[in-house]
Amino acid sequence: EMLVGLGYTVLASFISFAINILISHLLIHDKDKRREKTLIFGSVFSNCGFMSLPLQNAILGSEGVFYGATYVAVFQIMIWTYGVILMSGDTKNISWKKVLINPGVLGTVAGIIIFIFSIKIPFVISEPISFLAALNTPIPMIIVGYRLADASLKIKGAGSWLSIVLRLIISPVIMIGILYFMGISGAIMVACTVAAAAPCAANTTMFAEKFGGDVGMSSAMVSLTTLLSVITMPVIVALSMTL
Repeated sequence: EMLVGLGYTVLASFISFAINILISHLLIHDKDKRREKTLIFGSVFSNCGFMSLPLQNAILGSEGVFYGATYVAVFQIMIWTYGVILMSGDTKNISWKKVLINPGVLGTVAGIIIFIFSIKIPFVISEPISFLAALNTPIPMIIVGYRLADASLKIKGAGSWLSIVLRLIISPVIMIGILYFMGISGAIMVACTVAAAAPCAANTTMFAEKFGGDVGMSSAMVSLTTLLSVITMPVIVALSMTL
């Protein structure tokens, strides 16, 4: 049953990304193309690792992390394909090695193999892993707090606020709608909604620096959406739990 749920999570995640990409390209326009691609990137990609996994664990336990990690794997594939093309403007910059061989994808694949074949991990390995898993909540919160300490919250233009609305409200509502019409509820619905409702990905600033985007805008977007998500995420996630 959980394996089937994993398949639904993958399908819903890819559909959600596709719809978000389409809407972002239709609505977000700016004379400054560096700024435009940064705003689109920020509206499409969420902080589904640092912000989502701790919350999924707190709300749903290990089952939430199971589906949350699956979303992260899809995120990794999308960010190293579409994300690279968007920010660099060239398909030649895609690295299939990074698409397929990265911690998010490899960890999920390894976990699925262990899960499917019910492989029993030796205590000497499983115990350190459980200790690391326990750090999944405090370390991301420390990192997020550190980044917010010196963050700039100054943004300008209607496009910036539209990008924020897309990221924090429209994107998770789309995910809820997709899962609802697929007949999916419960842990999958909540876990996917948490991931989709998270603020702008920290990768927004990293990619802006690497591929010539608007670094100042990206930093402000990540910081501001992180603060605003304190209000939006509980409301959106509560909605998903009622369904």
